[in-house]
Amino acid sequence: PGLDSLLSAYARTITHVHGRAIDDGSPAGDFALSCGNGSQDLLTKSFPVVLDPGDTVLTEVPLYTGVLPSLLAHKANLVGVGMDEQGLSAEALEKKLTKWHSDPSTAHLPFPKILYTVPSGSNPSGTTASAERKRAVLALVRRFGILLFEDDPYYYITFDGLGGDPTTRPRVPSYFALERESGEYGYVLRFESLSKIISSGLRLGFMYGPRAIVQAATIVTSTTNLHPSGVAQALTATLLEHWGLDGFFQHVDRVAYMYKERSEMFGSFVEKHLGGAQPVAQLGEYA
Repeated sequence: PGLDSLLSAYARTITHVHGRAIDDGSPAGDFALSCGNGSQDLLTKSFPVVLDPGDTVLTEVPLYTGVLPSLLAHKANLVGVGMDEQGLSAEALEKKLTKWHSDPSTAHLPFPKILYTVPSGSNPSGTTASAERKRAVLALVRRFGILLFEDDPYYYITFDGLGGDPTTRPRVPSYFALERESGEYGYVLRFESLSKIISSGLRLGFMYGPRAIVQAATIVTSTTNLHPSGVAQALTATLLEHWGLDGFFQHVDRVAYMYKERSEMFGSFVEKHLGGAQPVAQLGEYA
């Protein structure tokens, strides 16, 4: 699963940001943590742990294309859920699940096992889900007994609250954090990446959530690439220890400012050369 020093340093970040301390004896702490060669590496190892050929996966539309090869290789049925300005639509999701067995487009398919979403700065739509939207989606996930894959590589570089104390600036709570509100755990498997905030070349990411799934994905690592680069892990562990939480959050805010500047520059070019962009109320769905 990774070097102990790296996992311990990152676990402190998880506790600070998401309010859940691993193995603290409470239900909220009953989860496992594992390191991989980026979040996409961990995603491609987690899909076969959960899915059998012919199983169904719900995805937002448009979908991050990086997960398509893995899902198609495992012969998953992909069913799209529409999006709006806040990303995955809870209304569209509820409609899809409620009418699953009566809708001709889905009645012949197994009921979904997984809902895959990129809730912060979704690629390619650029949408970000609010806390209210996440609560609505999470309630549906629990109601219908689905596992939510929370692919969130851009979480630390969102722009809301920039300018305040980096360590305490408000962030939209993750799906993983919101499980605390209901006290019902084990529905969210979360993926994060250091590629966007430290170095893409390090190729390090993390997954955490239901212990059995994380441990099974770690076994996949042990039989494929054995483990992420020990040098990259040791460097990152040393860096996180040197920074501490305050230094880490100061760093990610500097990265966020860099992206914000680029975003505003690109937006000005869109306005100048394309006449502005109109919001898309519904981005569509597919089956």
